[in-house]
Amino acid sequence: ELMQLFGPTPTPELLIALSKTANESVRARAANLMGLHGESEAVQQQLEELLADSDPGVQYAAAEALLRCDYYPPTESLEPLLASLDRKLAWAARRLLERMPSDQWQSELLAHEDQRVRLQAGLALMIAEPTRDRGQQIADMASDMLQGFISDRNFIDLLRLLQVTFHRTGLEAPDLPDLTGQLAAEYPVGEPVLNRELFRLLAYLNASDVVPDAISDLQADTPLSERMHIAMHLRFFEREWTPAERYAVIKFFEETQPLDQGSSVPLYVMNVTRDLCRELPMEEARIFVSEGAKWPNAALVSLYQYPEKLSAADMQSLKKLDQQIDRKGFESEEYKRLRTGIVAMLTQHGDAAAMAYLREIWVRSPERRQAVALGLAMQPNDENWDYLVRSLPVLESYAVPAVMNALRKIPAATDDPTALREVILHGLRMEGAGQSPDAAVRLLSYWTGEDFSSESQEKSSASEDPSESNAEEAEPTGSQLSAWQAWYAERFPNVPEAKLPELEQSSPWSLETLSEYFASSDGRKGDPEQGKAVYMRAKCADCHRMGGVGTSVGPDLTTVANRFTRKETLESIIYPSHIISDQYQTQKVLTADGKVLTGVVVENADGTLTIRDSKLEEHIVAAQDVDQIQPSKTSLMPSGLIDQLTAADIRDLMTYLGFVPAQQMATRPSVPSLER
Repeated sequence: ELMQLFGPTPTPELLIALSKTANESVRARAANLMGLHGESEAVQQQLEELLADSDPGVQYAAAEALLRCDYYPPTESLEPLLASLDRKLAWAARRLLERMPSDQWQSELLAHEDQRVRLQAGLALMIAEPTRDRGQQIADMASDMLQGFISDRNFIDLLRLLQVTFHRTGLEAPDLPDLTGQLAAEYPVGEPVLNRELFRLLAYLNASDVVPDAISDLQADTPLSERMHIAMHLRFFEREWTPAERYAVIKFFEETQPLDQGSSVPLYVMNVTRDLCRELPMEEARIFVSEGAKWPNAALVSLYQYPEKLSAADMQSLKKLDQQIDRKGFESEEYKRLRTGIVAMLTQHGDAAAMAYLREIWVRSPERRQAVALGLAMQPNDENWDYLVRSLPVLESYAVPAVMNALRKIPAATDDPTALREVILHGLRMEGAGQSPDAAVRLLSYWTGEDFSSESQEKSSASEDPSESNAEEAEPTGSQLSAWQAWYAERFPNVPEAKLPELEQSSPWSLETLSEYFASSDGRKGDPEQGKAVYMRAKCADCHRMGGVGTSVGPDLTTVANRFTRKETLESIIYPSHIISDQYQTQKVLTADGKVLTGVVVENADGTLTIRDSKLEEHIVAAQDVDQIQPSKTSLMPSGLIDQLTAADIRDLMTYLGFVPAQQMATRPSVPSLER
């Protein structure tokens, strides 16, 4: 090595001599360096001889050197390496084979008596010449091998060779009827790894004769991971599924859903169920919907088979299912999707009874209000107006334009400062996200009759014809939101301003970070007992009553989850002064001796005032000592109450309040745990 690095460079003669020494490390290094002298026939001859060396390292070095020399030995000298169980040696020999003209070896090696040689030769052929004709040769070789004994190791390599062959050549089941039958006859195999590779091939070849056995295997006492692999591939079989077969597969998926298999598994299951139910007859669809409380994925995809207009029986079935799953114990994602699907079906049906039921859902299920609002927006009328207005605080950005545009189609307006403020805030959010706030600006103009567009003002001053100035038709020339904020502050001076809340720099939590956490696997379920401890530790109980815990200074939180969404509640905690209920509006009391007392003011029977401040201290002031009372825009609830809490603490607190489902302490004993 020193000679190679610093000179003089070792000559071919020296390297050949060194390759004959007793030390295998020296022989291997000499063989490696001989690859730099490929033009020498003596080197080529010696490297060919080293392929038969007793040491695998020397053999590998010789094969690698021959590749570098671009010299290809007779196939006879490669056969022992191709047959080797040492994958490294077999790989090196196969690389030599790939570069040799296939006509020189493919007929001989594909029929070789050693199955390992045949498999390596077949793979080399697929890498070098992946044509359909060559692929058919590999299929014929495989068919011949399957007629005799084949070891597990050779069988799995054969299956993987066929996978490469079909992928690279495009051969399909109609081209391979005999091979398909032979492979189907091998199913099932006792070894799980072999069974996986085999079933994957059978699904590609659409060997549907194995489907009954595969469905039976779903109920076998084998590891869940193996049964899941079979179930996932069953959807790829193109055949006329019987109701019993489809029922069995869907039953397997739905019954394994409660197990903790990772956050992506439910989506896979939903997609598989969708594929299985693609051609679902209406009679079967109705059965799956009726069983939706047990089989939510099947029920959801079955809804796609329903007609646009529902029969009275179908309508009643949907309502019954909705009531079954719209309660505690059905908080998982598949049930959320199913509830949304039911809302979509009711919206599509659209008669008076369907709309009335959507409004019923809106009242009882705060977390569903956005989906319901989008449904009600499809029929903008007086009955739906109040629900659409009250939905504004819970809308995400994608739903805002649809609801606001629907409100502009209803001949009704509001001067409620809370609703007007929410429209302005949505406009600010849309503008901040790079979206047009036109829907918010137009709704504000529609409700109030005001118009702050410079274009409209110019038209109204320059034209005597009122028809030329139409705020409804004019395109806003800008957001005009700052003008609307100023208008709001002047019109409603005693309420919080119409501006987006600002997070204190020291706070670690925002709505965005907490929303991401609640969407993660760690944030989906919590411990209510731990949440109760957090409720006490975070001083919530000092002002709020939760069941029998706490003091009724602020709003009672016992049924808060039945009245507000989790997002609204978190926003009230993070930004306590952003939205303040009229019932708990604080005021500033200026006394005759110059004191300023801020808090919730209660007038007593004797005319005195009781002011309860943020420290929960009560101050009683006589009526004659009151100089002035002014409204305050600051909540009695202090900010930063959750700054010292961990994400898990906040999750458990939300669980205690009813916004996050509780962890299940025991799994269903009837379903085996996931094994590997």
